[in-house]
Amino acid sequence: MVRVVSLSERGAGEIENSSGFDCCISFSVRSDHYFCGGLPLLFKMITLEKAGEITSNKTATLNPRFKEKVEQWRLTCERFKILVYIYEGLRSLERQAELYAIGRSIPGRIVTKAQPGQSFHNYGLAIDWVPLIPNEKADKFYDVGWGEVEVYSKGQELAADHNLRCLSWERPHLEYAEYKDWRQAREALQSQVVI
Repeated sequence: MVRVVSLSERGAGEIENSSGFDCCISFSVRSDHYFCGGLPLLFKMITLEKAGEITSNKTATLNPRFKEKVEQWRLTCERFKILVYIYEGLRSLERQAELYAIGRSIPGRIVTKAQPGQSFHNYGLAIDWVPLIPNEKADKFYDVGWGEVEVYSKGQELAADHNLRCLSWERPHLEYAEYKDWRQAREALQSQVVI
């Protein structure tokens, strides 16, 4: 179950501890907010159980070799006390087109540089993730750490050890570094030569 909390025009709001909810979402009707993985970027809290369920569903969509790298990376992150929540995996061409339109033909900030077919997500070779931070006031909830720059940096550093590449302009994104770019990934997958 989801609790939705409306924010004021300036983005201030309060989320109280409410039992029986899996996550809390804050939102604004202003058009300059955008969504990632179907969730608004102002997403605030989630239970570990719900985050695990979504992460499992998203990793299940990944290319098997890439999925193995991601799972190894997640285990390494856990050893460093980083809880990883994966909210985006394989992305359809239709979904890619929707995201590409944001900030262009749809109001909002640009959320991707990749047109349909030009994203590692379209081949199951990329994830978007965010660290989870225990919430001090709501026992079973974890804060979704969009602004946790140091935690992201450590996660990206650990990702490099598992052949995962981050993008300088998109902090939550990790992709399979075995491929130089989306063109090489597409060619390899079309010829069934998966590295």
